[in-house]
Amino acid sequence: LLGGLLLGLSVGGALLAMTEASHGAWLAPRVLAPAAVSAVATGLLVLRQRLSDAPFVPRELLGNHRYTLLLGIAFTIAAGDTAVSVGVPLALVRAGGASAAQVGLALLPGSLVGLPLGPLVGRLVDRVGGHLPITTGILAMLASAVLLSITGGVSLTTVATLYAIQSAGLALLGSPIGAEVSLVVRGSLIATAMSLTEMSFYLGAGSGTALLTTVLTAREGVARAVNPLQMGAAPAYSDAFLAATLPLLFALALSLALAALNKAEDRRCADRTGGAHERAEGC
Repeated sequence: LLGGLLLGLSVGGALLAMTEASHGAWLAPRVLAPAAVSAVATGLLVLRQRLSDAPFVPRELLGNHRYTLLLGIAFTIAAGDTAVSVGVPLALVRAGGASAAQVGLALLPGSLVGLPLGPLVGRLVDRVGGHLPITTGILAMLASAVLLSITGGVSLTTVATLYAIQSAGLALLGSPIGAEVSLVVRGSLIATAMSLTEMSFYLGAGSGTALLTTVLTAREGVARAVNPLQMGAAPAYSDAFLAATLPLLFALALSLALAALNKAEDRRCADRTGGAHERAEGC
């Protein structure tokens, strides 16, 4: 309980400080206070992890590099996805002048695309493992965010298409991440590992929302977007969608690192067992 509280204060303080700093007053008390709370909570959490007999995150999981990469992937894809998912309806309404009904229709394809993909993704994971769908999903989300930044996210038909791609990419990620977690941790820790992975999704979602609001606040009223390819009428939202690519790029790097570790583990297991192996504890 104490570890979870410290983690919440650490992340919440950092996100609040980042959001308030977007107003330009970096040394204002409303920025420094949550930043200080975050720093103190982070230090106490690290001490508790090192000194407690029952730390918030089991030390075995923190020492498992493949699992920590999966946590990072879960966090970053949730951050990128939430920044886009929250930003799209805001752009349509505030910059595009769309009605609530039009926004709902534009988001409908994205809401439906995951339904048929679920069973297909499960079968794909059974055949080829989790890495291919994870990487493909990240690339789809990254492409959607880049194209939304170029268009500004105000055209209903364009948004409907790109948001559907974003949703399809996210649908490719859920089952494979869970499958990979079950392969890289031992059986007695799977429930804990799954819970922490789910927590990473929630923390990432909060971070994505803070990222979006920070960029929109900082870039409000600008005449030109950072993206030189931007051709829409909403430069602030273009910058927000461009910012959403940052966690997704990081997720892609983590996915490639995970693939490299998995290959190294496969080779180790193959050497130990003479070719018949599974990528799990003790092969």
